[in-house]
Formats: sequence, C-alpha cells, structure tokens
Amino acid sequence: MGALYLCVVLFGTLQSLFAKRYSEKNDDSVRFNAVKAGTALGLFVVIGAAQFSFHLGTAVYGTLYGLMLCGSMYAGYRALVVGPMSLTSLIVSFSLVMPLFYGVVFCAEPLNVCKIFGLAFAAAALFFSNCRPPQPTGVPRTCARWGWYVALTFVTNGCCAILQKMHQVRYPPQDCTAFMLFAMAVCSLVFGFRLLRRSAPGIAAHRGGTPYAAAAGIANAAAGYATIRLAGTENASVLFPVISAGTILCAVLCGRLFFREKLRRPQIFSVICGLAAVVLLKL
Repeated sequence: MGALYLCVVLFGTLQSLFAKRYSEKNDDSVRFNAVKAGTALGLFVVIGAAQFSFHLGTAVYGTLYGLMLCGSMYAGYRALVVGPMSLTSLIVSFSLVMPLFYGVVFCAEPLNVCKIFGLAFAAAALFFSNCRPPQPTGVPRTCARWGWYVALTFVTNGCCAILQKMHQVRYPPQDCTAFMLFAMAVCSLVFGFRLLRRSAPGIAAHRGGTPYAAAAGIANAAAGYATIRLAGTENASVLFPVISAGTILCAVLCGRLFFREKLRRPQIFSVICGLAAVVLLKL
C-alpha cells in the first residue's frame, strides 16, 4: 500500500509540473488536455483491453467521474497558468474535505477531535493563502479569475474522489482499469471534440509542448489508477488527507525549484497550517 500512496503523490504532482511547463510553451488548455486524456486512454486500452468486460455500474460511475475530471483538468490547468503552482496545489488539496465528509456521513467513518481541529487548520490555511500584501513580489497577485478556476478545480476534484470511493464501496475491489478506461474515454471525447471544432489552421498551430502534455497523461493514468485501488481498501478520511500532505510538500518544492516561486509570510504560514491540517485529519 505504501508504494501506491507514493505513486499517487509523485504522479499527482508531476501532472501539475508538466502542465506548468506546457504553459510556458503555449497557452492552449484544450490541446493540452486532449493530448493528456488521449495518452491516458491509450495506456488503459493497452493494459486493460484483454481483460475488459462491460459492467453497467462501472460504466455509469466511470462516465460521471470522466465528466467531473474534465472540469478538474481544464480549470486546474487554467489556475496553474494564471497563478502559482504551490498555492494552487495547496488550495485544491483541501478538496479532501468533500470525500472526508462523504466517508463520515455515508460510510460511517469516525469524525474525532483531531479531524475537527484539522478542518479548522484547513480553513486557516485557505485564509492565509489568499492574504495579499499591497505590493506582492515573487508570487503572482491572486485575482478573481484565478480564484474562480481554483474553486472549480476544488469542487470537481472533490467530486472525483467521492465517485472513486462510491464505486469501490459498491463494487469492491474490481473493475479499476475499466473504471479509468471509461473516464479517460469521456475526457478524450470531450476535449477531442472541442479541439476538432476549431478550424484547420487553428488545429495545426501551437504544437509546442506536446511531450509535456503526453507526459501529464501518463502521470494522470498512474495517479488515477493507484487512487482507485487505494479507495477500495482505505478509509476516505485517511486516504485523501495522506495524499494531500505529500502533494502539498511536493508542489511547494517543485514551485520553488523549477519556477522560483517565492512565498511571502502569509503563504508560508498557509503551507504550515495546511500540513498541520492533513496530519490531524489523518489521526
């Protein structure tokens, strides 16, 4: 199980890293996500085609997951373009509260004092992450557009986690590959159709950065598969906080090392509160 947790954190962070790198080559979110989804779909077809068998419940959950994932992929990319990777990943990671409450309300998972304090720290982290000094340096100024993209990513990402848990609770522990295959097929159709609606010159333009999009697709496939495998055996109130803790640390390190993002004191305090939150939510 430890290897699966590491896989989710590592490849989940790599998705954001590749998206940020791609945005430096060109700002084409539709093409990025079309290539990303298509690459992930290809991997699941190669891996799962031989053992594939149609299951209606898995098809329904996989399709719903794919639709939510489309929103998360698009909004998450746009948020990374207009805002810093470290703060974007930090706030989106708190979408863990959605599957956490789902686990408590619908799966009878315990909500103890530590988790209540953890939610309080999460709220504090969200507050400090949006503190804006008069003349910020290093970190781009947060804006209404960035806030909208982050909020949309937050909600759709949380819904994705809930759908993964719902599927594995109802059909444990099967059809993981088929679930992701349906989801990636939906994402490929949505972004592929959107890409093809452009004029021929528009499709041919701005091909720079495609390897980053393909790499993000590989990372997406690995992280998604590992997450749904864990969702079948781990409590939601433990699984998603642990993933979030690792993702926060990796995102902050990547933002600093690869993009020279400098966090001011409120944002540093936000990261500290965020780490405290996910540790308490795990207890």
